[in-house]
Amino acid sequence: MEGLYYMAPICAGWMFGLAAVLEVPRALEKNAFSLVAPNAAAFATAVVLGFAVNIASFLVIQRTSSVMLKLLGTTRNAGLSNDS
Repeated sequence: MEGLYYMAPICAGWMFGLAAVLEVPRALEKNAFSLVAPNAAAFATAVVLGFAVNIASFLVIQRTSSVMLKLLGTTRNAGLSNDS
């Protein structure tokens, strides 16, 4: 957990920097940001669900072990591949 405390800001900085250089210009050309306002509920739901997944992963590791998280991830991926 302490590693994540130190690495998260560095990773976020690199991701925002690379997105600003590689993705934002194309999004501005295609006016892609105009899709956010009409679909605000879908974007907000995605944000909340993404945060919930991260918290759930943290709690699973804290309560059991990282092996259990790996097993749950494998099970989830198997279920997703069966649905598609």
